[in-house]
Amino acid sequence: MAGQLLRRALTVALVVLGAGAVFSCTSTNKMQDEDKARDFALSPVIAGPASLLVPRSAQAAGKAQAQVPHGTVCNLKGRLGGSQAGLKVHILGDSHMASDDFSERLRELIGATNAPGALYPALPKYHRLMGFKFINHDFTVVNSLTGGENFTEGGVKAVANSQKATLEITSTAVPQPFDIGIYFKAPKEGLAFSLSDGSGQSFNVAAPVAQRWLYLRRPGLTLPVKLSASQAQLEIGGYNLLRAGDVSRLVDTMGINGAQSDLWRRWDRAQMMFQYRMMKYDLVILAYGANDGVRRDFDAAEYKRNLRELATLIWQANAQTAIVLLAPPPVASV
Repeated sequence: MAGQLLRRALTVALVVLGAGAVFSCTSTNKMQDEDKARDFALSPVIAGPASLLVPRSAQAAGKAQAQVPHGTVCNLKGRLGGSQAGLKVHILGDSHMASDDFSERLRELIGATNAPGALYPALPKYHRLMGFKFINHDFTVVNSLTGGENFTEGGVKAVANSQKATLEITSTAVPQPFDIGIYFKAPKEGLAFSLSDGSGQSFNVAAPVAQRWLYLRRPGLTLPVKLSASQAQLEIGGYNLLRAGDVSRLVDTMGINGAQSDLWRRWDRAQMMFQYRMMKYDLVILAYGANDGVRRDFDAAEYKRNLRELATLIWQANAQTAIVLLAPPPVASV
């Protein structure tokens, strides 16, 4: 059922982006990902299996000229074949996506999901994520709609008000280990935060550089996971919770109430490239337009340009990602 619904959508989804309406899986796309080391520097921050990745500048991350990858639909069809195959679906949008209703229905259709994927550091008001609870003590949740620049992909960050601030993620599901990644930005070098999990593991995390998005990756952590700030004004940009190996089957969603198609321009380009390259999403759904369409100065050309350039950035990072544009329903003129 999920395969049929998605295949129907995929035959027309890329028209606005200029990719054509019909795809044939008899021809393959030979585009290859660039070596991760060309775009990202790797440096250890703590002993053990954890590592920290440092996205380079936006200029370095966006050098490659993107092409419309016609083979993406065929790649996605193959991933939809069985419940044991890894499949990653990512949704960006407005309040319709923030409620997690659409994404939860997709999880039901796809079946056998086994990881939450990308998560906000803490949920803004009126947001929810089925099966998970976010506990926030003394962090301020800021989203990119209210202003500012250099947010992580998705557009929400949590800022520590003191060195006693904590964030915790719990789940109603049976505890199981995840490979967990955390985006953070420390105001100064040195000890940034400590982390503990439900199995009793705990460790400290240091920032080798200040005022730059860093990514900590730690395998084998069990929920609940608690983060305790060691610096005031520490910024947490989000989490990735995945199963070990290429077996994660997930639908994650990042929606912001009031978001329009240009909101992503306030997000850090290098971090976005890093996230898309690392997550290797099979499908990204862009669900913008409801808030664009009600503006009196709505510009259809600008709307298309915003979506086209966002899709180009995604394809620069991973040429195998299929993209679906989910348009809003018609809005009556007043």
